[in-house]
Amino acid sequence: MSVEADFSELGRLQTLIGGASNRVTKDMPGVLDAVATAVAQDAARRAPRDTGELQSDIGVKQRQGSATTRTRWVGSDTRQAFFQEFGTSRMPPQPWLSPAAEAGVGKLAEKLGELGEPF
Repeated sequence: MSVEADFSELGRLQTLIGGASNRVTKDMPGVLDAVATAVAQDAARRAPRDTGELQSDIGVKQRQGSATTRTRWVGSDTRQAFFQEFGTSRMPPQPWLSPAAEAGVGKLAEKLGELGEPF
């Protein structure tokens, strides 16, 4: 069982802003990498540290669906990832990925703003 953050809509954003500027289109893969890495690092800081397994397994994977859609997977494949994020009947949730992903939205807007586009 794994927990992941879906950044697939970022690829659609790239398509939508294709006419905005060549710089944004050209630099989008780097922006996606930077934001996904920041989300993974933030998630690792937030992850419970009982054994350290979850924290050390959090990472970024690149998934490419087509030439125009690029996505990044951020998460963990460890068994406890889901249970830590959402809790169980005996344990309250200890969210580590969703708060990091929410913070990543602001990082994305910031990075796109650095490219000179008002988002």
